[in-house]
Amino acid sequence: MKKILMILMIALLTSCEHRNDAPIRFFVARNDWGALAIIAYERGYFEKQGLDVIVTYLPTGVHALEAMIAGSADIGTFSDANLSNYVFAGGDGVLVVAGINTSGSIRIMGRKDAGIINPEDLSGRRLAISPGTPSEIVADIFIEMHNLENVELVTITPPMTTSALISASVDAIVTWEPFLFNAERILGASEVVVFDTEEVFDFLLAVDRNFALENRSCVIKILKALNNAADFMANNVSEAQIIISEVIQVDLDVVQGTWGVHSFTVYLDEYLINRVIRIGEFNQYLEVNIGTPFPDFSVFFDFSFMEGLN
Repeated sequence: MKKILMILMIALLTSCEHRNDAPIRFFVARNDWGALAIIAYERGYFEKQGLDVIVTYLPTGVHALEAMIAGSADIGTFSDANLSNYVFAGGDGVLVVAGINTSGSIRIMGRKDAGIINPEDLSGRRLAISPGTPSEIVADIFIEMHNLENVELVTITPPMTTSALISASVDAIVTWEPFLFNAERILGASEVVVFDTEEVFDFLLAVDRNFALENRSCVIKILKALNNAADFMANNVSEAQIIISEVIQVDLDVVQGTWGVHSFTVYLDEYLINRVIRIGEFNQYLEVNIGTPFPDFSVFFDFSFMEGLN
């Protein structure tokens, strides 16, 4: 009898109260920004927390957010810029419980044969951006900072930025790794110029609000699994890079060459919220948001789940 009671107690401690015992639907961007979630899944850290998690890999964070909006995902990973756009559009169904990567990898790369040597040379040039992503914000800040004029902004999806620069259909691109790394490798380091922007962006772990309210212990266990992934990545860099390379289907040397621009930790602080607010201050002047009251971004963050890790 005592043995049966002990088994029941262990089951209660290691399980979570997920409704209907259905698998937790976790949608993850298939890129190195979401490396913590990828490692946690591929290394079985969710299972070790007693969780039944099905991870679906999608091309970008925007796709993961769209899956959450459609009700197809319980948890997703996407950028702070994606969150800002979502909130301005009136969305209120997600709750950010942690950041999982801080990255300074968004930079501007130009072709020297287009006459781009200094930032001022971007005036009158074709600059590729990806609306709704941090690249749009970086481009705006850079243009204002350097008093650039007549810059032709060309809308393009992030995966296409590399080929656009290589083919010279644009003179410069604003994007992140590994797209910059690939463009420089193909064109040659001597043929391109890179401008660092010192802008930092975050990749977020967001949970459907209803799911978070109904499955608190599940979310905390997700965070514990991500913490385990962070420890593994810090102590087994080479092995972690191989896993990420295979999952995101990017050459290992590219993953290795861009590893240092990311900070793979589980965190949540006021600085992250302030960075989202800063993005919101940019977004409020977009034509689509003119007349929209400035949102209270703080209500989209919940610190209690991170506190539950202690």
